[in-house]
Amino acid sequence: MNTLSKDTILALKSVCFSTKRNTILDDVTCTAQSGDILAIMGPSGAGKTTLLNVISGRQKLTSGEITLSGVQFGKQLRRRLGFVLQSDVLFSNLTLWETLYFTAMIRLPQSVSKEDKLQRLEEIIDALDIQKCRNTVIGDNFVRGLSGGEKKRASIASELLTDPDILLLDEPTSGLDSSIALSLINQLKWFASRYNKTVIVTIHQPSSQIYHLFDSLLLLTHGQVAYFGEAHEKPLKFMEKIDRICNPLYNPADFLIDLLKLEKPILDDLVQLNKDEPLMPHCQGGKNNEAFVNENERTVDKEEKKDSRPAQICLQAFDVDSGVGHHERWPTGFWTQFRMLTWRNYKQSKGRLFQYHDLVFFAVMSAIVSLLFFQIPNTADVFRDRMGLVYFCVTFWTFGPAIQAIMTFPTERGVISKERAAGAYRLSAYYFAKIVSELPLTIVVPSLFYTVVYWMSGLGNVGQFFASLSVFMISILSAQGLGMLIGAVFTNLKVALLFANTFLFSSLLFSGFITVTYPWWLTWARYVSHIQYPLSAITMIRLQGKEPILCTSPSVSQYAICLHDINATVTSSDILKENGIVLPLHCYISTLACVFVILRVIVYIVLRLPRP
Repeated sequence: MNTLSKDTILALKSVCFSTKRNTILDDVTCTAQSGDILAIMGPSGAGKTTLLNVISGRQKLTSGEITLSGVQFGKQLRRRLGFVLQSDVLFSNLTLWETLYFTAMIRLPQSVSKEDKLQRLEEIIDALDIQKCRNTVIGDNFVRGLSGGEKKRASIASELLTDPDILLLDEPTSGLDSSIALSLINQLKWFASRYNKTVIVTIHQPSSQIYHLFDSLLLLTHGQVAYFGEAHEKPLKFMEKIDRICNPLYNPADFLIDLLKLEKPILDDLVQLNKDEPLMPHCQGGKNNEAFVNENERTVDKEEKKDSRPAQICLQAFDVDSGVGHHERWPTGFWTQFRMLTWRNYKQSKGRLFQYHDLVFFAVMSAIVSLLFFQIPNTADVFRDRMGLVYFCVTFWTFGPAIQAIMTFPTERGVISKERAAGAYRLSAYYFAKIVSELPLTIVVPSLFYTVVYWMSGLGNVGQFFASLSVFMISILSAQGLGMLIGAVFTNLKVALLFANTFLFSSLLFSGFITVTYPWWLTWARYVSHIQYPLSAITMIRLQGKEPILCTSPSVSQYAICLHDINATVTSSDILKENGIVLPLHCYISTLACVFVILRVIVYIVLRLPRP
């Protein structure tokens, strides 16, 4: 299933991490060696997750150094590292097998054949005992899917697929019952020892059975090291030096966690005692690695593991001695990334855009609108009614796509950030795939809605239908682009929705339908209104070829031209001018098209900007 990794030591020396307000990690020194599980324990807020983020490179350390067998642990070496987050960030509408298939196709090297990738996928599914749920969707708060334990194993399987030399897991047992948690840690223990991998887990309060599976233990308190060394009995003997004795019948993990919640002066003494305590040889590390590792003692163990090595799919092994690994920046090419991202995003978006209750809602709304405006007369006296119909359609399909795009980004951001941090694919491949895959899905339902409403209400002829439908589609895609931009700029969903509603309701007020009379200092606002452009363009298309109306007709007698000359005729241009539509048709359409393109370019630029 995996390659046998070389003997390595991951060493952290005097690592510190601070924000403007707080010091999260303070002089953390420890090591983790291949073939072992290092457990990081401590109360909430001790800095456990931050330490994993620093090791993985997701957060830049303030001072100190991290090395892998004496080589600076930089971006190139981190490509052989897997990171399982505490929260399971997965696409909810994909099945477990589809999730792992995407990972295998895009994160395993291009040189590995598809058959070998699929073989590895099946082996990992069997090893983690998730065969029975392989065709079950991941699920979320609205769609029932995998259980908590199955999601956690799916996240771990995604990382194991890449055959990492170092595997970081943030609270892997969180939310799992004791039996599943024990089974999971047993599997990680087997993985570490069988394939000589380095496994580092943060864990809050493990059971005694889980605790005794750990090889090394790091206790953190307020970002400082309270103890680092061998697990099992030694930590308890260490605590006896401050007159804290563990009851033989008590869970050692609970005992240690309780100690880390004592008053700060006692914890400061514990931190200082740990600094004064000489570390065991294999727990020091650093650039002079040979001073800390007895290679002769470890060779026997590693040879035993090699003798029991199973049949496996061999990828390019990681050579830590030369400090190189994957020379290519990306494991796969742009076309493979684009194709797989399009495939995944299409499946995820299809489930999101074509939900049953949404389709029922749109069908009901189209029926209500069709009945209300059924075969409305094509006369000047009901012009505002027909314009109102267009106004409703444009407004309805501006708010919907925009809000939906805003809601989508927060759910995707976690997955994309995690995969991008692991160097899985280019941002450009993701963004182009998202645009291409969602384009047909976004316009299907609105097209059906508009088609039904258009012919039921008798808005115009066939030529006008296709012309106005084209404008309508550009309007929807522009609204979607607006939502994508707001979702990309604002990380806080509540703030994003508040900003979107403010902008869209302002656009609604300045669209030219509710009123055409504005204060002189607000006349510019109409040209910022998104709704004005499709509303004006479709209205102009609808009035094309309309015969002039005599001013003697009651329906136009109040128009300005008729007040000056009772014998005049009112043309379509006069009707448009009375309703504030004064620009040529091509201006409205070209502006809408430019907005569609410009918004998507700006979204890409925003996504490329570094974010906190």
